[in-house]
Amino acid sequence: MNDEEAKKGEANSRFETNHTTIHLGLAHAGEARNIIPNHAQMLWEVRPMPGTNSDAFKARFDAKVAELIERYGCTIETHQLSHVHGLKKVEHAAYLALAAYLAGSNAPASAVSYATEGGGYGEHGFPAVICGPGDIAQAHGPDEFVALKQMELGAAMMARVGEVLCEEKWSGAQFIA
Repeated sequence: MNDEEAKKGEANSRFETNHTTIHLGLAHAGEARNIIPNHAQMLWEVRPMPGTNSDAFKARFDAKVAELIERYGCTIETHQLSHVHGLKKVEHAAYLALAAYLAGSNAPASAVSYATEGGGYGEHGFPAVICGPGDIAQAHGPDEFVALKQMELGAAMMARVGEVLCEEKWSGAQFIA
């Protein structure tokens, strides 16, 4: 399925990886290499592109599982542990100006190939912008870290949040789309 998705990649995608990905992260089976196991467990994940129909994708997966059950006469159970929505870009939303000011940046909003809870908020009608210190290149590894300079930028952003919230004239309405 991952190969099928790669062939459907979006040519002008704003993401480095331009297609939905399927990743097998953990596999456990058996007690020794010379004993056929009676049970195996695989933990995997799908990282869908924004706009991917998750129900249709799951139906394709279930059809592949049914093929394997038929072919090998085995039992396969699947359990969905979570569902993370992609964060949809809202063009020219007024709250993006506030986020840019708070971040101290005039750079346009960009897209990243990792997930946060922000997409779930968007799915329920709450505007969301994800920002903060750090670089994904240093995340989720054995030597994970956030550089001191990134922490300083994060502290400066929080200071701007305080300034905005303490302004007597400030009206949150000016940043709501």
